[in-house]
Amino acid sequence: MDIVEALLPKDLPVLRRLMAEYLLEFDPASDPRATWDDEYYEACRLGLASGTHGILLAQAGGEVAGFAIVRMERQWYRASLLLGHIEELYVRADSRR
Repeated sequence: MDIVEALLPKDLPVLRRLMAEYLLEFDPASDPRATWDDEYYEACRLGLASGTHGILLAQAGGEVAGFAIVRMERQWYRASLLLGHIEELYVRADSRR
């Protein structure tokens, strides 16, 4: 079954692995820990806790297939509305169609 669900703070290690795959696919010589360091993941955790960020994990066939990181902010003209911006999006090569 294919599903998309919100990442929980306990799942941040899964996000780290996916983000490393994502970066290395485009730049095999890069260092994922230097690009997305502990400070980055702490910001992700804080964003999840405060509601300013959302992180979605996609699963296909029971395996993690990808992620989306979304930054959310209130609309300038109507504070009751949220606007989401996709910051990062990745789908593992074997899950692409």
